[in-house]
Amino acid sequence: MYKTITTKELKSLIDLDEPINIIDVREQFEHRTGHVPGSVNVPVNTLIQGASRYLKKEEPNYIICQSGSRSQLVCQLLLRQGYQVIDVLGGHGAYNGPLNR
Repeated sequence: MYKTITTKELKSLIDLDEPINIIDVREQFEHRTGHVPGSVNVPVNTLIQGASRYLKKEEPNYIICQSGSRSQLVCQLLLRQGYQVIDVLGGHGAYNGPLNR
C-alpha cells in the first residue's frame, strides 16, 4: 500500500522550503491554470510510459491531480514498479495555499 498525505500536510512541507518531488499528473492545460509551487507537470500517460525519466525510486514522490482519482491510479501503478509514492488526498481541489501560474 502506498502512503497518503493531506493537502494541508503537503503545504506544511512546501512551507519548510526544502526540496521535495511533487508530480502533477494533470494535463498541461490544467497545470497552466494554476499549480502547487514546486510541482512538475507530467501527465498520467507520459508518466506511466516513462516513469524512470521523471522519478527516482529511492526518493519519495508526491503525486497530485485535480481531485485525487488520477493520483490514486498512478500511485498504484508506480508502487508496483518499486517507486516510493505518496498520494496527495483531494488534489488541487483541496489545496488551500497559493498556486503558481
